[in-house]
Amino acid sequence: MDEANGFRYTSCPNMKGYTANNDMTAEILFFAHRLGGDPKFGEIAMRAMKAAFEGGIGSIAHLRWTPHIVFSMDVLQTQGTAAPPARR
Repeated sequence: MDEANGFRYTSCPNMKGYTANNDMTAEILFFAHRLGGDPKFGEIAMRAMKAAFEGGIGSIAHLRWTPHIVFSMDVLQTQGTAAPPARR
């Protein structure tokens, strides 16, 4: 993750600051944090989502997982831990 809090989706080193897919990437990082508990995954996911919200989520298709991401963000921020695993 670069200074712009975005992820490159290409191997081109000149591609920087792309935040349009931060929500999809953050979802994976929140999941990794929930599974392993590594705080670094949670920190990066929170940075990614802050940048995504500031830049505006570009596609309505991204809204399908927004409630889950917001829940993960809330749990991480209020409890300092990952969201509990979903019950089956």
